[in-house]
Amino acid sequence: MSADKAFFGDIEVAEIIKSPRRTIGLSLRDDAALIVRAPKRATMEAIKNAVLKNRDWIIRKKELISRQFSEAKPHSFSESETFYFLGNPCKLAFPENARSFFNPDTGFSISARYRESARQMFIAWYIRQANSIIPARASFFSEKSQLRYNRIKITSADKRWGSCSPEKNLSFSWKLVFAPLEVIDYVVVHELSHIKEMNHSRNYWNTVRQILPGFETQKRWLKENGHKISAF
Repeated sequence: MSADKAFFGDIEVAEIIKSPRRTIGLSLRDDAALIVRAPKRATMEAIKNAVLKNRDWIIRKKELISRQFSEAKPHSFSESETFYFLGNPCKLAFPENARSFFNPDTGFSISARYRESARQMFIAWYIRQANSIIPARASFFSEKSQLRYNRIKITSADKRWGSCSPEKNLSFSWKLVFAPLEVIDYVVVHELSHIKEMNHSRNYWNTVRQILPGFETQKRWLKENGHKISAF
């Protein structure tokens, strides 16, 4: 069972998940949202006390996550700089006349005269790739799981890789194409599974596991590397 967000003092709880457990547990998602897992019979007063008792720890963890994102170095779009596409490192070059923007063997090329427009060119290209790759993966896993979504949208979100609305609309950040394809698959399945379970309960994770066995490896990769590849 899952409850909507709540506020205890200055601490926001994004989700309260009740299940057959004995203790109250606290965790933070990659976007620094606080999740509380509590026994089925736990009162809101007990949950409030647990949150406020750990207020300093929660604030430190939130600050750490925010710092990780802020310390990720944005690109300078300089010669030989490394950019990622589907997890592969690709160098940027500025030849006099570039024949193509991207070559999987040689990396990215932008004609020297367009150097000042490099950032806009990269963003436009990445968005096109995201619009091609992510909906295709969502369609594949939707058919596999028989979980049907309504609409899918590619966004410019910075700290959230994806989301699923109560109306079964899926949203994904275009920056997701920086990550390996198997990590993209994990994020797609993560959001698709919310169509069945709008929470992060045991049943939810069982749904993820049924669709994508061994997802834990990709979840761990995203937790360890997400902040490094998110800056642009």
